Amino acid sequence: MRIGFLSKPLLVNEHLGFVFETNLRYNDEFYGNPESGFNNLEFFLYAPVFLNRNARIIPFVRYNEAFEATDFFQDSEFTGGVTLQVVF
Repeated sequence: MRIGFLSKPLLVNEHLGFVFETNLRYNDEFYGNPESGFNNLEFFLYAPVFLNRNARIIPFVRYNEAFEATDFFQDSEFTGGVTLQVVF
């Protein structure tokens, strides 16, 4: 389960914006992890580029901070990527 407790958009102009998002993850013995509870904190930074009113490209970076209870199977990590969103 993921709890989003902060999401802050910032529109730079009509074609570019930034969104900062923070999530807290809860684990209930998921993937065989014997530790239940809140175990990960995620930080996202999105930079949507609005191509037109129906399409946008969204590059993002994500940092996942694993708490001590999950250290035996998951490390803290940076990831990133690009998504294309099209609305019909």
